[in-house]
Amino acid sequence: MSIAFHKPNIAEVKALIQKELRLLPLDSLAIQVGENQSLSPIYTNSNKSHKIPYLLDYKVIFQLFSLTSSQAETNNRDLMEALENGQNGLILNFKHQDWTLEQLNPLFLNIRLDYVHTEFLNTNSVTEKSIIQYLNNNYINLSWNNSALSKEVYCISDENFYSAAANFIKSFRGEKAFIHIELSGDYFRDIAKIRAFKTLLYQHRRLEGLSTDFLLIGETNLNNKTKENPENNILKLTTEAMSALIGGCEGIWIRPHDNQTDSKFSTRIARNIFHLMQEEAYMHLVNDVSSGSYFIEEYTEMVAREIYLNLGV
Repeated sequence: MSIAFHKPNIAEVKALIQKELRLLPLDSLAIQVGENQSLSPIYTNSNKSHKIPYLLDYKVIFQLFSLTSSQAETNNRDLMEALENGQNGLILNFKHQDWTLEQLNPLFLNIRLDYVHTEFLNTNSVTEKSIIQYLNNNYINLSWNNSALSKEVYCISDENFYSAAANFIKSFRGEKAFIHIELSGDYFRDIAKIRAFKTLLYQHRRLEGLSTDFLLIGETNLNNKTKENPENNILKLTTEAMSALIGGCEGIWIRPHDNQTDSKFSTRIARNIFHLMQEEAYMHLVNDVSSGSYFIEEYTEMVAREIYLNLGV
């Protein structure tokens, strides 16, 4: 037997609301319900509203790859497999080895880096020069948020977060950046600290007349995971990924639940967590999910004030 569903019209919605209100007339509420109208958040005993900036209209899932110059073709197959399975972000660890332009060509064979967000980590001067030459040879108008070299990738650790966040906001003068913010595993704290840090960084750079081009990437924490309980680790990764998306990160790096960086199983689990967030929870379609939550807004305000105190202004 099939069940037919239909989208309720505005009259039916009003009737359902009135039913819940019982004797209180719907018209007495300070809420206007109508076609093509959106509801504003309701704040209880608070008028705090933090507008979180978003620089992408989608979310990025990053995966780390450790590369070896003698195995460029093998590395290429691994990258292709990841991209075919839904990755749209690559963290490439060159391990300070020398990579020539001739070695980069087979590494990126059939990979369109203008459709992928890529971090080039641990590059020496030879490799960095080769990467720049490769990008210039193959891409005319590569967007700033498609690639970042080691000098444009930063991490805000969870340890001493307030001072680390304040020092970064004060000292960062770059034109662009991929900023990793390490998650603590404390669900609500992570949401609040991401929202507070992102808002303060954005506002500070605007006031200073600096570029507001940066991507914020939530990085899951390895310190709160144990080898004895891999199943619990997967649950922790899931809640950390949720807090990163709800807090306002453009991307997530879900690190392996079993600390085995090159494990295909752990990589698949990490990717599946992101797909759950995106394809079942649709969290990539809503910006600032927690906007209007009195608790989160208050918590964000508290974290922001603590960061502000560490700014020393």
